[in-house]
Amino acid sequence: MPNLEPQLQAARAPSQPLPYAVLLAATAVAYFVAGRISLALAIPPGYATAVWPPSGIALAAALLFGARIWPAVWIGAALVNVAVDSSLIAAAAIATGNTLEALAGSALIRRHVGDPAQFQRGEDVLKFIALCAVASTIAATGALIPISIGHPLSWEQSFRNWWTWWQGDLSGMIVTAPLILSWSASNSERWSSEGKFEVAVFGLLLVIAAVLLTAGDGTNFAPLSLTFVALPFIIWGAFRFGQREVSTAIAVICAIAIWYTIQHSDPSSSVGLNESLLMLLTFNGMVVATGLVLATVVAERGRAMQALRKRHDQLESFTHYDPLTGLPNTTLFRHQLAQLLGVGVETGRKVAVVVMDIERLRIINDTFGRQGGDELLKQIAGRLAADITGSTVVARVDSNRFAIASHGFQDESAVARMAGERMERWFGPAYRLRNNELKLSARMGLALFPQDGEHSDILYMHAESALNRAQKTGERYVFYTQKMSARAAETLSLENKLRRAVEREEFVLYYQPKVDLHSRRLTGVEALMRWKSPDLGLVPPVQFIPMLEETGLILDVGRWAVRQAVRDQELWAREGLNVPRVAVNVSSIQLRHRGFVEEVQQAIEHTAGAPLIDLEITESHIMEDIVPTIAKLRQIRALGIGIAIDDFGTGYSSLAYLTKLPVNVLKVDRSFITRMLEDDDAMVLVQTILSLATSLKLNTVAEGVETAEQADMLALLRCNEMQGYLISRPQPPEEIVPMLKPRGQF
Repeated sequence: MPNLEPQLQAARAPSQPLPYAVLLAATAVAYFVAGRISLALAIPPGYATAVWPPSGIALAAALLFGARIWPAVWIGAALVNVAVDSSLIAAAAIATGNTLEALAGSALIRRHVGDPAQFQRGEDVLKFIALCAVASTIAATGALIPISIGHPLSWEQSFRNWWTWWQGDLSGMIVTAPLILSWSASNSERWSSEGKFEVAVFGLLLVIAAVLLTAGDGTNFAPLSLTFVALPFIIWGAFRFGQREVSTAIAVICAIAIWYTIQHSDPSSSVGLNESLLMLLTFNGMVVATGLVLATVVAERGRAMQALRKRHDQLESFTHYDPLTGLPNTTLFRHQLAQLLGVGVETGRKVAVVVMDIERLRIINDTFGRQGGDELLKQIAGRLAADITGSTVVARVDSNRFAIASHGFQDESAVARMAGERMERWFGPAYRLRNNELKLSARMGLALFPQDGEHSDILYMHAESALNRAQKTGERYVFYTQKMSARAAETLSLENKLRRAVEREEFVLYYQPKVDLHSRRLTGVEALMRWKSPDLGLVPPVQFIPMLEETGLILDVGRWAVRQAVRDQELWAREGLNVPRVAVNVSSIQLRHRGFVEEVQQAIEHTAGAPLIDLEITESHIMEDIVPTIAKLRQIRALGIGIAIDDFGTGYSSLAYLTKLPVNVLKVDRSFITRMLEDDDAMVLVQTILSLATSLKLNTVAEGVETAEQADMLALLRCNEMQGYLISRPQPPEEIVPMLKPRGQF
C-alpha cells in the first residue's frame, strides 16, 4: 500500500497550522493529563491500568502529524512515570517504549490499513486492532524491564504486569485513536438541519443511558448485559451517521465497562483479577470491532450504492443521450415530445415538431476528416442547445439530423416566424473549424399538433415527410400541410419585406385634415402610415400594421412616425404655412415599452416653442394596463403633448378611470357616425359620448364623416371637430400643403 502520510496530514491539516513548539506542548500536556486520570483508575491503584487512553492519543498524534511528534509523546510519558515515583532512568525507559509503540503502530497502520479515520473495508478494522495489539507489545515489554529491576517480581507477577500493561495500551489505542482521528477529519460529512436534531437526540440518550447505568454501585446489571445497551447505539450510529458518531458511542460504552470492572475489582471476589481484565479486554475488543466494522460496512455499502447509481446514470445517459453532442437522442426526444403534447392539450396551444437536416456535412467530413465533422456537429449542437427551455426540446436523431419540438404557438404564422428566426440564429453566423469559416445551411420539415397528428410518433413521421419534400423542392422549410406551407411562406415573406422596409425607410405619412364643425376651418391633421413597397406598391395599414405589432417592428416604425411628423411640421414652418397640430397613432406595444416616454421626448426636444403633437391611443389599449398607463400619459402631457382616446365607445372604459386619464380629446368611432342617422341606438350612443365629453370638458372629434347630413347632425349635438371623406381623404405630404395655406372654409 502506498505511503498515505501526506494525504492523512493534508486531510486533517487546520487552515492555520499550529507552530511546532505549540503542537508538541499541547500533545505532551494531553498525554500527561490523560495519563494522570488513567492512573487513578489503575488496578490496583498506582500500578499499570487496564485501559491506557494516552496510548491512543500518542497513536492518533503520530498518524496526524507524523514521526516529528515523537518528542511530545516521550515527554508526556516521562512526566507521567516520574509522577508515580519512578526513577528517572525507569521513566525514560518506559517513555521510550511508549514512543516507539506509537511510531511503530502508526507506520504499520499506514502501510497495511490506510486512514483509520475512515476505514474503507470491514477487514481494515480487524487489521487495525491486530496491528495495535502488535504495537502494544513494545511498550509492555519495554516497561517490564525497568519495573523488574526496581521491584523483583515472580514470573506470575511479571506476566500479570506485562498483560495489564499490554491490555491497557491496546484498549487505549483501539478506543481512543479512532475517536480522535474521526473527529479530526476535515472531510467528514456535515450534518443537515434534520441531522443536527437527530445527533442531539442520539447524544442525549447516550448520556442518559450512561448516567442510569453508573448511578449505583453496578450490582444491578451483569457485564454482558451492557452489550444490549451498546448495540442499539452502535447500530443507530452506523446506519444514520458514520464512524465519528459510532466511535463516540464506543468510547462511552467502554468507559462504562471500565467503571464496572473497577467497581468489582475486590480481591475477595470470586472472579479473579486476571479474569476481570480478560473479560474487559474481550468486551472492549468486541464493542470496538462490532461498532467499527458495522460502520465501515454500512459506509462501504453506501459508496458502492453511489458508484452503482453513477454507473446507472452513465448507462441512462448512454441510452437517452447522444454521446457526441450530449443532446437527447430519438428515444428521449419522443418521450419529451409526448410531455409537450400533454401541455398543448392543457393550454390549447399548438405544438410544433421540426426535423432538420444539415446540408453538406458529408463534404465537410471528406475535407476535414471525421474528427473535423464531429467538432462541427458539437458547435451546431451548442447553438441549438441555447434554445432548450421548458417549452422547447432539441435532440440529435441521426448523423446529420436534429429534431426540435416547441409548444405555445397561437397559429401557423408564429411557427413560421420561429422557424425563420432560429434558422437565422443557428446558421446565419459562420462556423469556425481549424481557422476556416464555414457557412452552413439546413432544411426543415414541420408538423403541428393537433392538426397533423395527436401522437408523438405520427407527428415525428409527418415532420420527416415534410423534410423530404423540402429537400426535393429546395425550400428552406416546409409544413406537412401544403396549404399551411404556402400561408407560412407568405407570412414570412411579408415579415422579411417589412424588415427591409424599416431599414430602407419605405414608410410615409399621409395626412387627413380635421376641421371645426361650425367654422369649417382646419384645426389639425391625423398622420396615417402607408408603406410604399417597391414590390407591392402602396400598401394600406390594415395589411401590415398587425405584422409590425406581431414582430415588434412597430417600436421602430412608431418611433419614426413621431419624428417624421415633427420634421414635416418644421418643413411647413419654413415654407410659411399654417402649422397644424398633428395626431400620431400609438399602439399598445409602444405604450407598454419601457422607454416610450423618453423616445417621445427625444423626438420633440428640438422643436421651437410648444410641441404641436397629439398622440392618439385606442380606448381598448389604454385600458389594458391602466395604472402604469396613467403614469406614462401624465408624463407625456407634462411635455405639452395632447392625448386623444381613439375609437371611443368600442371599448370598456371605466368612468372612474376616465376621469383620471390625462386626456384632452375624445374621438367618436366611425362605426357610430355612419349609422347614427338610421340607427336609433347608434344615435343614443353618439349623444351620450358627446354629453360625457362636454361634462368632462374634453374636446370631441367625429371620425368617418362622409355626408353633409352627418355633419349637420353632429353640429346640432355640439361636437367640436370632424374628419372624414366629406372633408378630404388622407393625402401625401406634398398634397396636404395647399390645405395649410391661409384661406377660407372647407
